[in-house]
Amino acid sequence: MYYFILKSILGSIVGSSFYNWFQDTKVGIWFQKTLDNALEKVQQRYDLQIFEKESKWKERYPNLEIRFKEIENRLGVIDYENEYMILTTLDRLERRVETLEAALDNIIPERRQGAD
Repeated sequence: MYYFILKSILGSIVGSSFYNWFQDTKVGIWFQKTLDNALEKVQQRYDLQIFEKESKWKERYPNLEIRFKEIENRLGVIDYENEYMILTTLDRLERRVETLEAALDNIIPERRQGAD
């Protein structure tokens, strides 16, 4: 039993180390672009909404997208290990913004007039 646990831990460490090296090579960049294109074709063919969440978010909040890109460019490195935590925080913040906008619409009804 301990053999399988140790094997999975060591395998994930070696795999992560390999990908960190591989992603910066020409073949790694080509592979990532090919994988992105394949997933986009799958999304279009089967109309999957999982892959559309980021594009919908970008359309909904274009100013935040610009700010995130500026921050990413300044940092130079994106930490994908914490992506789940970032997405859950983003979802929580989106719900909070929607709640606050609805409350503001109730206070000032003419605020949204003509916007819809």
